[in-house]
Formats: sequence, structure tokens, C-alpha cells
Amino acid sequence: MASVKIKKIRMLVSCADKNALLKELMHLGCVEVSAPGDLHPEHELIQTQNAKEMAQLKADYAALTHGLDILKKYSKAKRAASKQKLDKHTLLDGSETERCLETARKLIALDAQGYELSANEKSARSFIESLKPWTLLDIPLDYAGTQSTRLLRGTISADCEADSAQVEEAIYKAVPESQIFVVSSDKTWHYIAIICLREKLPELSEVLRGFDFVPASIKPTAGMAAEHIESAERELDAIDKAREEILSQISEMVAQSADIERCCDHIDAKITLTDAASKLCVTTESSLMLTGWMAASAEEKLIVALSKYKCAWEITVPSPEDLDEVPVKGRFYRGGGRPFMPLEIKTKYVDIIREET
Repeated sequence: MASVKIKKIRMLVSCADKNALLKELMHLGCVEVSAPGDLHPEHELIQTQNAKEMAQLKADYAALTHGLDILKKYSKAKRAASKQKLDKHTLLDGSETERCLETARKLIALDAQGYELSANEKSARSFIESLKPWTLLDIPLDYAGTQSTRLLRGTISADCEADSAQVEEAIYKAVPESQIFVVSSDKTWHYIAIICLREKLPELSEVLRGFDFVPASIKPTAGMAAEHIESAERELDAIDKAREEILSQISEMVAQSADIERCCDHIDAKITLTDAASKLCVTTESSLMLTGWMAASAEEKLIVALSKYKCAWEITVPSPEDLDEVPVKGRFYRGGGRPFMPLEIKTKYVDIIREET
């Protein structure tokens, strides 16, 4: 593992050149760019603006990554496992940002519609299942009786020791003025409907309690059970068509996955840039004082870059007092190949050897 000699740089630069200069520093491999001292109170507005910009960038990044997750979920074809390698110019190019953000927001909206459709589908299927046992009862669901009679719908457990015939016998014996209908039965329940005089309802309730009668939880709506099932099935058909339309729209956006990935990387780099800018100390209304660290081998290139701006700089060898502040993030060579760039995802940490004077 190779170690890199580090030098310290201090700069006084124009506020107008701040963003452009930070990009230059990132390209040249400068790390831990910061400002000495605390921010003067009169420049709190600048910090507030940086905070708002950072919040928006993070929101945009979250939207883009959410959009990518949606594409992964709905895409039938597996996307390439490795991401396309980006150069520094592509990484800082934001020309496609708005288009990619618009696509991501559409994906998020479509995905939300998909979840809503799933919830509606679950509700419709549950409604159908609750009505199926009552389809043979030719009585509207909202019918509860007359002024003198009462209609009860409910279930008795199929595990009950008494069968449906014994239940009928017990009810007729206690309340002769009643009529019981065994509408349907399955392995779990007997579904029954009972009509009796309202004045006999207490006696009937006492008998039913002995058979663990459970009143049916059916929403009292006009119409027969079969009619509501047919309506719910039409709703399910509409849900299927709407889901197909959502899948079709999302499928058309799968081709933009690579663009959104690049935009994610761009926003991530911009977050790093904004974070660095937020740490800068405004020395005057028009200038910035900042410090950073650079590889000694990049000194000549850095001087050329800084010469393009209205700024003053000082490049020095770290003193013994600086050793605690010297960063350990350096360049790591891949087995004799080119070094990692500071904007790449994978960064190795290496020991720093202080240059002897």
C-alpha cells in the first residue's frame, strides 16, 4: 500500500468564485476543505440559505433513489449489477436533473396509486367473501324487519355439538312465533336468518346465546347480496385494468434507469459540495478564508487552477503542530494502476508520512 505526502493549503478567495473553486479543489483531490473559526453572526443568512439548499438536495436525492427502487420492483428484466463509470465532468453535470426528478416524481405517484389499488382490491375481495354465504337469502341487506317483526342474521359455529336441526327445534320450542332459515353452511359456520316478533326478541336471544350465536357484520346497504357481489367483481375488473395501465407507464420509464442513476450521483456530489460550502467562514462581505489538504504531487496543478481566480494562497509542509489535523484519507493505487479519484465511491485510507524539512 502506497503512502502519499500531504501539504496544507490556506486560501483567501472571492465569494463569487466559491462554487467554481470548490469544484476545482474536488477535481484536484483536495480533502477536508474547511474554514477556521466560527461564522460571524452577520452571515447567519448565508448559513440559512445553505441549509435550505441542502434540505432540497437531500429531498431530491431521496426522490431519485425512491424512483430507482420502484423501477427495480416493477422491472421484469434484471438491470446490470455494476453501475456505469462516470468521469468528473459527467458527475458534476446537472443538465438532466429536472427531467430525472420529474420522472422520479411520476414513478412515486404511480407507485402510490398501485398501493391504493391493492388496498381497494383487498377490500373488495373481503366484501365479496363476506357476502357469499348470504347469496341464497332473497332478502335485501338493509332489511331489518317491520314495525312488529325483527330479522336477525348471524352464524353458529359448525363445531357446536348441536346440528342445525337441533338449533331450529330449540328456537321453535322457545319462540313458536318465529321462522328460521339455514341459508348456507361450511366447515366453520352455519349461516342462519331468523324472523321473530319484536316482543319475543329477549326469549330468542336467550336461546341463541346457548348456541354461541354471532350476529353477522354485514353493512346494511340496499340490494341483494348477489347484486353487491356482481358490483364488487366489476370493481375488481376496473382495478386490474388500472393496474395494467400503471405497469405499462412504469415499463416505459425503465429505459431511464441509467439516467436517474447518474443524476443520483450528481446530486450526491452536489450535497458534498454544498456541505463544504456551508463550512466556509465569510471573512468579509466578498471574501472567504478556507484551509484544506492536498497531495504534494498535485501542487503544480493546483497553482495553475488557482491562478485563474482572484485569490491568494499559501501551500506549506505540515508542521509538528499540524499532525493531529492531517487527514488520513489519501490516494490508494490499485496494484500499480491509476489512483482512486476523491469523488469515487470506494476510497481507501492510508497512513500519511510527514515530509521532513
